[in-house]
Amino acid sequence: MAKTSPLLPTLPLLLALLPATAGLAADQSHASIYQAVHGHIEQRLDEIEAKPEIQINPLDRRLSLEQCDQPLQTFDPPSFRALGRTSVGVSCEGSKPWSLYVSAQVSVDLPVVVAARPLARNSLVQAADLKLKPVNSDKLYNNYLTRPADALGKRLRRNIKAGDVLNNGMLIIPKAVKYGSRVTLISRLAGLEVRMKGKAMGQGGIGERVAVKNLSSERTVEGIIRASGVVEVQ
Repeated sequence: MAKTSPLLPTLPLLLALLPATAGLAADQSHASIYQAVHGHIEQRLDEIEAKPEIQINPLDRRLSLEQCDQPLQTFDPPSFRALGRTSVGVSCEGSKPWSLYVSAQVSVDLPVVVAARPLARNSLVQAADLKLKPVNSDKLYNNYLTRPADALGKRLRRNIKAGDVLNNGMLIIPKAVKYGSRVTLISRLAGLEVRMKGKAMGQGGIGERVAVKNLSSERTVEGIIRASGVVEVQ
């Protein structure tokens, strides 16, 4: 009489399991999603020479997405921002599509304009008052300056300490033209420059637009203030 192998009773069970396990699809690794997000953010910051610090918030470990049969695609959400708290969309456009958003924190050292020494309120900003210094973007507020030229010739709204980052809210553009003052109107056409007398119907600083009346034609036009008492019109 032939002996029965102790393994034989288990074979039907193994054969029954094989079709089910063979049909299971592989999961998309979370690491591949993080890699796609990282690359997307780096691409958005490719104009910044400094290397950004990117911290991707991990996905829920229970999240299971089917392995995409196409390369993952990334996109900007409507509220995308390159620095600070941000998020990136990741999608699969394969045979079984899916999409999700992944949040991240992005920071980078940026060269910004800071005060080279203590500066007094209402003082006129000069080149020696400023310098560029790398500052982490997490510590920056809106409207910070990246070019010293953007502050030159402007006055300070308040006292500034050495090392303080300058922003547009700290600066006042001196009035180069005041309401009712007489101004010189300059018009340039085909290499010719024509100067006329005018009257300011508004006020502003250099580079700002202002309404002026041409005293010869009595017409009111708009021009750009180029210097104190000088307005260029088209």
